[in-house]
Amino acid sequence: GRVVRRHGPMATCSAEDPENWVAGGAKWAPIRDELEDMGWNKLIKDAPLQRFDPGLFPLKGGKLALTREYKFFKGKVVALNWAPGSVNQDLSNRLVAADQDGRVTIINAKKGSRNRGYTCRGPAQFVQAVALHAEKDIVLSGGMDNTIALYKPEDEKDPTNPFMEKAKSWAGEGVEGHDAMISSLRFVDGMKFLSTSGDGEARLWDAASSSAACLTQFLGHVGEATSVCQPRDPQNGGTHLFATCGSDRTVRQWDIRSGKQTHLFYSDSPLDVMNACDYFPNGMAIAAGGQGQTTYLWDIRSCKCIADYTRNNMKVTGVAFSASGRALFVGHEDGRIIVWDTFGPVGNQKYAIKHDAHTVGGAGNPSKESQITNVRLKPDGEFLATAAFDGTTKVWGGLTWASSNKV
Repeated sequence: GRVVRRHGPMATCSAEDPENWVAGGAKWAPIRDELEDMGWNKLIKDAPLQRFDPGLFPLKGGKLALTREYKFFKGKVVALNWAPGSVNQDLSNRLVAADQDGRVTIINAKKGSRNRGYTCRGPAQFVQAVALHAEKDIVLSGGMDNTIALYKPEDEKDPTNPFMEKAKSWAGEGVEGHDAMISSLRFVDGMKFLSTSGDGEARLWDAASSSAACLTQFLGHVGEATSVCQPRDPQNGGTHLFATCGSDRTVRQWDIRSGKQTHLFYSDSPLDVMNACDYFPNGMAIAAGGQGQTTYLWDIRSCKCIADYTRNNMKVTGVAFSASGRALFVGHEDGRIIVWDTFGPVGNQKYAIKHDAHTVGGAGNPSKESQITNVRLKPDGEFLATAAFDGTTKVWGGLTWASSNKV
């Protein structure tokens, strides 16, 4: 069945040094003692939030309302990202998406308009990752050619000119480029950005620098590094922490300031090749899922897996938390979004909502074209965006009910 388990046995975690933590090294003994004194293990295992607030409304019965649907793509939509949060609301409404034909487009999700775009040709056509600057129509794209390219407007002074041109690229060996396909990209601070790659590395770059070398290499993944995410709250690591997941069945948290790994979360299941990850809104937990049928929720402070959400025989292709963190949106290969209640009761339960987001060929027998590739929440929580093999990008108006309940 479809179950949720608290404190699942299949996934464990270590902080900074896996051997010291797992083996019970003296370095971590004071932290463990403090957690035990607080009763933390009992709290996360036995006491869901509902026991403290019985007035919580049920998620079941909520709906995802379709706000926009974009069908102008050619073939599968393979990459999608929101612009980082901005005080300018119009700028924060922008999305960037890329299809398998190499077309990269900036979209205003609120207005439903296409702002600018460009087309990658040759080896660069096979785009796998895109990122959009917070304050400008500047786009990063990368893919199967192992190259990261930065595009800017052809005429920045003319907002009616939709064309963009390549301004810079990063490719090659050593510190100047990745040695495998680019799997994810993310602007983090001004013109600085993060990348992950099939070479197992995460890197920090500065697009404003005259040097082609990366600023920092984050080494640890064995196999592909597949996705990158950051906490939404600047007060809880949103400016200096980030997490990556990979084909080695791990999720790793890194500190940009030190260039070092701070936490390692891993699954014992050989099926759990991780595809996607996202931080809980307060930055204190990370959800991740992949080729297995389970999405895990790891708590950073207690260094434990506090829940795992299973949908039998269905690969996970995207994860995103709602603005409050109560709803966990999980995209699957059959075109459906499953909504899990992270504040739900301990023990077995069904998911709260199953939504047919991109099902092609009917809900009863969806085709391979239904597969969702990305699930992204707008930084302020107003919209959820999804992309899929069906050639569409859709924007959803969040979870709402007939009453004023929102998550």
